[in-house]
Amino acid sequence: MAEILADDVESEVRKRFRFTEAADVRLLKATLLHNSHVAPRGSSLVAFKSVAEIFNDRAGTTEGSDGEDNISTNVSPKTLYESFRKLFKYFRVDDKKYRSMSGI
Repeated sequence: MAEILADDVESEVRKRFRFTEAADVRLLKATLLHNSHVAPRGSSLVAFKSVAEIFNDRAGTTEGSDGEDNISTNVSPKTLYESFRKLFKYFRVDDKKYRSMSGI
């Protein structure tokens, strides 16, 4: 009986999605297509539902260097939103650093 319960728990565990550069580009394109990055405060996750639909529909169209499909087909809107915010923060910091170095 305990073995059956352990098998059920293991089957429900989803593998964590790792964003690649190709996935980041697809995320940014889908976000810009629906203007989800400028959604009113409090409705960002709702706006990212459409991004998730596009992102997940186009999944599997890119192959990794090893020839295997490296893109998951079930990424949640919250995961996409958090990844977008991380990318946005990274580029904001990078841009600020570039501006301070160039004297702008």
